[in-house]
Amino acid sequence: MSARTDRYLLGAVPKSGTTAVREILLTQGRNPDALPSTHGPLSRVSPRDLGDRQRIACIRDPPGWYVSLYFHTLRHSELLRRSPWLHPNEGPPLSFRDFLRGATDPRRAPDGALAWICTWLPKEVIEAQEIRQVGLWTITVQYLLGEPSLWRSGEGAWLAEIFINTARLLPALERLLGEPIQGQFLAPRNTRAQSPEAPLDDSVLYGPDELRWAEQADGVLQEAFDLSPFGATTWTLKERAP
Repeated sequence: MSARTDRYLLGAVPKSGTTAVREILLTQGRNPDALPSTHGPLSRVSPRDLGDRQRIACIRDPPGWYVSLYFHTLRHSELLRRSPWLHPNEGPPLSFRDFLRGATDPRRAPDGALAWICTWLPKEVIEAQEIRQVGLWTITVQYLLGEPSLWRSGEGAWLAEIFINTARLLPALERLLGEPIQGQFLAPRNTRAQSPEAPLDDSVLYGPDELRWAEQADGVLQEAFDLSPFGATTWTLKERAP
């Protein structure tokens, strides 16, 4: 969780627009209350912290999420220095193709390598990812936004009650807040803006193999959400998620 108002408590999912949403809620939300900006799971939110608020969270499409995570990792040189997998033989960083292969199939990544990247995931969650053979995106969303049984087995309840389509972030927040988003938040804030080497079009990095890997690893959960740029801005569990 990273912010709450008198109506909402925000569940944080890395690389999904949470930082932008937090700033907007703390500026435009009624009676905003800043909480520690962490990527802890909603399952740890106490009834006292929750009160009668609705739990909201942002959901981003897996292909875009992996691209953002990759370039976020490249920007943090300490991650490269500490992980031979990410920075093999101290040469050029790991290619996006090899990064995605390990993120969608942890058996392809050296033991402990994903823990360097996903500091929000405890060791047992990464172990469950390998056992269940799901992608890093799937296990992250299930761990942070669901009951513990959801990431352990894939079966369980979601704790987020309203989901925001990151592809339509500003319209979604205007719908929730009931007012236009202030001008200082209208400029895009994303990995591309901070990483000149990132392509403007994610499809440049995705060939047939990469698309197949993402589909195999995350397709089941992705189909439960409408994450296209033309999908719903917000939805509830009854409307969209299983």
